[in-house]
This record gives sequence, C-alpha cells and structure tokens, in this order.
Amino acid sequence: MNKRTRQLIIASLLVLCPALCAAQSNTQNYILNRTFTSADGNTSQERVTYYNGLGRPVQTTDIGITPTRKDLVFLQEYDSRGKESFSWLPVQSSDDGAYINASTLKSDAIQQYENDSRPYTQMLYENSPLGRLVTLYGSGEAWTSNPVNYRYRFLSAQSIVPSTMQRPSGFYPVTQTTDEDGRVSYSFTDGMGHTILSGQVDGDEAQLAYYVYNNRDELTYVHTPLTSYVFTYDPLHHRIYESHTNRDAVYSIFEKGGHPIFSQDGERREQDEWSFSFPDCFGRVMLTGI
Repeated sequence: MNKRTRQLIIASLLVLCPALCAAQSNTQNYILNRTFTSADGNTSQERVTYYNGLGRPVQTTDIGITPTRKDLVFLQEYDSRGKESFSWLPVQSSDDGAYINASTLKSDAIQQYENDSRPYTQMLYENSPLGRLVTLYGSGEAWTSNPVNYRYRFLSAQSIVPSTMQRPSGFYPVTQTTDEDGRVSYSFTDGMGHTILSGQVDGDEAQLAYYVYNNRDELTYVHTPLTSYVFTYDPLHHRIYESHTNRDAVYSIFEKGGHPIFSQDGERREQDEWSFSFPDCFGRVMLTGI
C-alpha cells in the first residue's frame, strides 16, 4: 500500500466517522464500546458511556438492548467530594444512544417505575477525610425507613464473639453492618487490611467465618460453620489448589502471563482429563475444551 492510498483511506474514515457516530452526542465526552455478536462482524451490541469534565461516568446507555429494541439508560450522580451519591434505576429510551439531560431521565424514571419518588439507590458518607460509606438506601420508597447502616469501630473479638467460640486476641478495626431487617454483622480486619473474622452475632448465637493467611499475604484457610476451604499457591501467587469439605479438590495450571490454561476437578480426574482455556496475545479466551 503506497502513501497516497493510505492518505485516501484515512481521509475517507474521517469523513465517515461522524456518520457512524451520529447516534452519540458530539458535545459530550463519551466512549463507545462494540461487542460483536457474530463472526462476520455484521452484528454487535453497543454501549456508550458519557463522562463529565472530571472524567467520571455520568450516563451509560445500552443501545437497543430491550426486547422492543429500545435503549436502557443508567444515570449516576456524585456529591461535592466526587463520591457516587445516587445510582438511578435504568430507564427505557428511544434516543438511539444520544445523551439525555439528567432532569429528563429522572422524570422518566419516576414515571416508568409507577410514580415511585425514589427510583434510585442513595449513598451517604461520613464527613471525614476517609469518606467511608455510612448509610445505603435501597431503590424505592419502601426502603426509606429501612436503610443499611455501617459503623466503623475498634474492638476486641472478646467483646463481640460468645465465649464458647474461638476468639482472636487483641483489638482490631471492625465494620459493623446493620441490614434492612435490623440484623447486625461484623467484619474484623488485621493491620494489613485482611479480613480475619466475619459473620452475624446475636447474643450467645453466632455464625462466623475465620480466615487464615500465610506469610505471603495469601488466603490459605477459611473455616465456616458448615464447611472449610484450603488454598495453595505457586511462587507467582496463582491459586493452583482449592479444596472444599463437601467437594473434590480443584487443580489449576497457569501460564507465564498469569492466565489459567488447565484445570481439573473431581469429575475430570476420574476420567483422567483436564479442561483447558487458551488466551490470545491480549489475554482474551480464544479456545476452550477438554
């Protein structure tokens, strides 16, 4: 291909691009993704994501994805610190991927969800440099008085876990979660941020899971009231062995790029077989089989 031919091709693409992208709003920042659904590339599913001036996604549209070939539009809003504060339920639209004003989307959402005044999930954060989530309201008016609440504390396991159960010594950062039904659960973490104990506690009754890590910060054991898990890793931190109390062990083999290419569960082992999954140079799965 000579230089002149390349120039003509580039010029043609520049002319055609506005026509191909006409459904999108050129006055907005956006990224258009196409996932091809046929080998010849003639059919695809398109998603366009619009961004605000700070690079945060504010509107995501799955074009023509509904059974009636309408769009599904998702609206996201942020507070003054840039944290997501409102996540609206999807709205059907016939705008073919074009950007829709936020006020129009909100009005359409209320109408499409049977005039519910709160067709969105709302997140509230603590007023501190950490900005941690403290309250989560589910979508719909029904959840207004029943949010999920989070508290961040520094406690000893002895103050929470019944004395009849195994309790780690010392004080730990704890996330206390109260769900919509008033059930309280706790999550203890160590100094490295690893969860070491989690579960629900109600008086002398508790449903707890214990987590154990090796000196390479790899999760090696999980013990729950019903079962236990054991994990083994290779020198590159790939999980190559996983066993479960009620299930046969699973073996995995990874290639140098970190992609799992062979795996074997109990059923495959009885047949002396392995499942395989080969990626291309971009890490995308291109061939699977047994």
